[in-house]
Amino acid sequence: MAAPDTLRDVELRGKRCAECGVHFGVDAAFCPFDGVPLSPDTGARKDDPLLGICLDGRYEVRQCIGEGGMGTVYEVRHVKLNRLFAMKVLRRELAEDPDLARRFVNEARTTAAIKHPAIVAITDFGETPGRIPYYVMELLGGRTLASRIRTDGPIP
Repeated sequence: MAAPDTLRDVELRGKRCAECGVHFGVDAAFCPFDGVPLSPDTGARKDDPLLGICLDGRYEVRQCIGEGGMGTVYEVRHVKLNRLFAMKVLRRELAEDPDLARRFVNEARTTAAIKHPAIVAITDFGETPGRIPYYVMELLGGRTLASRIRTDGPIP
């Protein structure tokens, strides 16, 4: 694997656990599954089965834009509205636990019921062909808080 060319490449790819191979966002430090320190992920994620498909006949999965302990976030395009959204998909290993999957969907429903400028708007939810829950939310641009602190220093 080739090393990323810039810090931005690392931020887009995030980090990976050398022990289990799970991918995480750039701000993660340790794998929550086995406690191993994470390393920069220098490889592209071409093996993702969701990339390039159209979920529920509405959402074209365009690219992975972030990952964390609970799930993966993708940029998706609503095919009829021709509008971009973000879609969070629960991790496959977590979706196997019915209680966690139910909690994920309940959190999406609860968040969708709240309308506030500081809370992302959730517009839809469903399941992948593999019966893994997802929800769709507004796609917001900008930098992460961690990225801003890293480049600009502490925020007053």
